[in-house]
Amino acid sequence: MQGDKKIPRTWAIKGNDQVCITDVAGTNCWGYWRQRDNRSLIKVMNIENGWTYTAKVEDGIPPFDTAAASTAPAAAAADPPLEDLYRSQDAWLCRPGRQDICAGDQSSTIIARDGSMTRESWKPDPAAPIDCFYVYPTISDDPRGNSSLIPGTGEKRAVEQQFARFASVCRPYAPMYRQITIAALRSLFAGNPIPMDAALGYRDVLAAWKDYLKFDNQGRGVVLIGHSQGSRMLVELMRREIDGNAVQSHLVSALILALTSKCRRAVM
Repeated sequence: MQGDKKIPRTWAIKGNDQVCITDVAGTNCWGYWRQRDNRSLIKVMNIENGWTYTAKVEDGIPPFDTAAASTAPAAAAADPPLEDLYRSQDAWLCRPGRQDICAGDQSSTIIARDGSMTRESWKPDPAAPIDCFYVYPTISDDPRGNSSLIPGTGEKRAVEQQFARFASVCRPYAPMYRQITIAALRSLFAGNPIPMDAALGYRDVLAAWKDYLKFDNQGRGVVLIGHSQGSRMLVELMRREIDGNAVQSHLVSALILALTSKCRRAVM
């Protein structure tokens, strides 16, 4: 309310656990997750900036104030409900069995040396023997230092061009994560850096990886695939969570592209 005037708003349901609200200030999408240790409480998170709070189930949907959310303290954005975030289908660009980017037609034309052309048909294999876990490169054109968890054209393009075809040989998993954006890198190179959190993206990737292991892996082999910033996330993931741990036995290979990294010499 502003005085006696009502602010016009439109509401839209997105998936099973998000509500998007549009008013004169723009559009904000909110995710809802019941807390596992207390089913009477719901965690509510602004998908764009990570601002979160807890509400009681009996309270119903709280009256959101878009302007208040956009000016919430920065400290609140540092504690999103990561333990539940990747239970949402919207947090993944690709998952097996969905009609998403990794299920689109990837048929192609093969041009031979003599100029002859043949069509190579393609389709995903829902019964593939292994999984693939992909982290995309620096691609977000969001204006802030860290991207939101809402897929943009860049993230979708990266998955389509770099990862989708793997779905013919492995079950695809591609999480969204709040990466350092192109705008952040440009500001850094220009000597006038905008606020950014270099650790936030890794925390998201780690949460997605743990969610995948807990709910989807079921002892299957997995290939890690990354490019650029995504490769850096996976190198850190292998160093902290995989190397020397039991899950290492499930690692089929790691495609760490567009990144120079050192590794220890293998002991045979």
